[in-house]
Amino acid sequence: QLSKFSTPPSSSTDYSPMGTGESHLAFEDNASKEDPGKVERLEFWTRPLNNPVAAAAGGLHSFLVIRTNDTKHHRLEKLVDGKIHVRVIDRVKMEITKRPQKMQILKAARIENLRSGLHLRTIRRWARRHEGDYDVHSANCHRMATDVWNKSVSVEH
Repeated sequence: QLSKFSTPPSSSTDYSPMGTGESHLAFEDNASKEDPGKVERLEFWTRPLNNPVAAAAGGLHSFLVIRTNDTKHHRLEKLVDGKIHVRVIDRVKMEITKRPQKMQILKAARIENLRSGLHLRTIRRWARRHEGDYDVHSANCHRMATDVWNKSVSVEH
């Protein structure tokens, strides 16, 4: 059942780098020519923080996974550097590693539950509004992911 979030999950800080494949606002739409970058699925994920003390206290990191009509999956997140980061990911690998890494999907929306004609470029524009300072309470990964989710889904249940 889909719903919009009224409040983000608990606030926390993530001090870890994303690793290889990271690109800061480096979006490439390699979608089909009919409708490039059309969003077909949106997922809201969480995972424990990499900092063991913060993770033990229940600290989580929120991010979005976006599938476009070119079948690519894009991971969109705000990190402690205050920047919005995006990278193309291997969704199958992520599914295999989600249990050992304690990652989970909180919500998922298919194309019929998304705003009509939603494109990756629109999501990028919404996410960019969250770039800048990072504050554990007011300008964090949860707020960015929640805002983009709420603007993307078309129905409330």
